[in-house]
Amino acid sequence: MPERDVVSWNTMIQAYASDRDIGKATEIFLAMPDPDIVSWTCMVGVYAQNGDLEHAKVLFHQMPQRNVVSYNALLPAFSQSFQVYEAKRMFDSMPEHSAFSWNALMLICARHGLLGEVVRMFDEIPEAGIVTWNIFLQAYIRKGLIREAKAVFYRMRLCNAVSCTAMILACGLNGEMEEATKVFQGMVERDVVAWNTMIQGFLENHLWTEAKALFDEMPHKDVTSWTSMVSAFGRQGMVEEARKMFEAMPKYDVVSWNAMIQAYVDAGRLEEARAIMDRSMPATNEDEISWNTMLAGYGVHHGKLLEAQEIFYTMPARSIVSWNSLLGSVTGNGNLEAAARFFKRFPEKNVVSYNTMIAGNAQAGELSSCFDLVASMAIEGLTPDEQSFSSVLAASSHGGKLEQGLRHFVLMSGDFGITALREHYDSVTDILGRAGNLELAREVVQAMPFLPDLLAWGSLLGGYQMQSGQGLTQRAARSVFELGLGRANNHTKW
Repeated sequence: MPERDVVSWNTMIQAYASDRDIGKATEIFLAMPDPDIVSWTCMVGVYAQNGDLEHAKVLFHQMPQRNVVSYNALLPAFSQSFQVYEAKRMFDSMPEHSAFSWNALMLICARHGLLGEVVRMFDEIPEAGIVTWNIFLQAYIRKGLIREAKAVFYRMRLCNAVSCTAMILACGLNGEMEEATKVFQGMVERDVVAWNTMIQGFLENHLWTEAKALFDEMPHKDVTSWTSMVSAFGRQGMVEEARKMFEAMPKYDVVSWNAMIQAYVDAGRLEEARAIMDRSMPATNEDEISWNTMLAGYGVHHGKLLEAQEIFYTMPARSIVSWNSLLGSVTGNGNLEAAARFFKRFPEKNVVSYNTMIAGNAQAGELSSCFDLVASMAIEGLTPDEQSFSSVLAASSHGGKLEQGLRHFVLMSGDFGITALREHYDSVTDILGRAGNLELAREVVQAMPFLPDLLAWGSLLGGYQMQSGQGLTQRAARSVFELGLGRANNHTKW
């Protein structure tokens, strides 16, 4: 161009911004003789949309002047960086708010579960449009408050495809597919997302026939529609139907390839799963899910350790999921020495890594290793969870380790704030029963926040039998029966 004005420069920046080419957009911006507020705002938006919040903020604060559009360019980026309260401070510092500003902050709060803030802003917004109502509706759905979401939906004077699809999703989550169907049938225009949400609702509620019938009715199917059906057939063990559906797809993506691989893995048809994966290359070569599906299929699910190791060492990249999967295969094979050596090689460990080792040692009766592993977790800054203590308490029960078992039961709630589950109470009852401490075992059964199951009663009865001898079995059973009646009456609502 013989002569460039500021509009020409801005057009070039916006073109590169649309392609998310930060380098070229920055190059044009820096070459501008006199960037205006549109130029600055566009560059803030380029960095914000590409997730580079820090550079976006630096540019924003360097702007010689700002308007509401400048603020709006930066505001949505805070959601990606989990900086909710900084977003709130920016919103409060704005000289004025547009509908976009209100909606952007409401959406940030909704995505981070701050329902109270969403409700407050909804009540304060000068004028709530359809976008605002949709954010409000989705905030309740995200929190699982389906009844409240339905109340919001039926208050709306105007609904669009987004509103109706959100309501279909809510009904599906709540198992109310009849109501979801009414909403779907009442839609003026149904886009492919609405169709897919209905199909997924049927599938999640095990209404396979209805899902297939709706799929067949779809005027336009996308790759998500096809993949949902492939996955559904796979979960039902109908692998041939899944394969036919898969082969009929007009095109594939990584998710659809993985769905077919998973279907074969679940059916134990590992060679066919491997053939599908080989066929999917290079589309899935760098996809972690594809490799981990095959790894778990050979190792954890079907005990083929050598094949699992081959896949593990062939993987182009390994995540913590990959390491944990192979560790589970090794411990499942009973070779704890090899598992311990492999565990030491982990580039990083998480709670699942430790739980896999604890469970393997618990199953083999290696109690001291279980206790050491729980202690090591705390040293590494990891917090044991319910599964960690389930394994430790079960091992203590089978090994007759009264003191260590009770100590870990107390540690669980006292030090780690974990609420005891039924299986934890069952293990403690069994530990006490085996040790002959029947009074304390009775107290544990009576203190359970739920009715004891057969395992708890069996542990208590077994303890009475061991202490009383064969001649007093009936008296022991009567004592347990009377305790059970008392617990049942305490839970009865008249």
